[in-house]
Amino acid sequence: KSVGGKIFYTSDELFSSSKIINSSGFNLSKDQKKFLDKLKLNINFGNNEKINNIINSLSNLNVLVIGETIIDDYQFCEALGKSSKEPILVLRDLYQEKYLGGAAAIARNLSNFCKKITLLSSVGEKKEQLSFINQHLQKNIKKDFLYKKNSCTIVKKRFVDDVNKSKVLGIYSINDNPLHKKEQINFSKKILKHIKNHDLVIVSDYGH
Repeated sequence: KSVGGKIFYTSDELFSSSKIINSSGFNLSKDQKKFLDKLKLNINFGNNEKINNIINSLSNLNVLVIGETIIDDYQFCEALGKSSKEPILVLRDLYQEKYLGGAAAIARNLSNFCKKITLLSSVGEKKEQLSFINQHLQKNIKKDFLYKKNSCTIVKKRFVDDVNKSKVLGIYSINDNPLHKKEQINFSKKILKHIKNHDLVIVSDYGH
């Protein structure tokens, strides 16, 4: 107002940057874009009732999810530059965000569609992170944990530059050793017990 400016509101259609990126395929690989283009030709997404019926039919499934529970720990930092005493990058910690990852994340996602989920997974022998896991799993997820001997709950800590959100460093707390023989037998018994009572079994392998 001080320089005589005026604001005019147009009636043009609004476009969000996310919508433009998603529709243009800028964030997709060639194979992903090819797959989605093919999908658009074969499926009529305008028939929302059919899609809703398919999604709603999933609610009656009793699903068993098997795999590693992982804690994803993100430490957001500000880069201060090189240390004056050592040739290393110095970061100032700003804030932290923690999420359930691995098979626990799959179970969480499925819980929005299916009424009954069972998570068969392993955590650390000392049950560290167990309270965090229990707090962030929905009530319709039944938990059956193995407490892996001489192991900790898998935690993947990443240090992230808060300005451009790029990962600077990753530190994993993990024991990749196989289950002991008794644990393997116990694990096999649990699988055989659970699969009898479930309609669908999803096995996720994160290499641990």
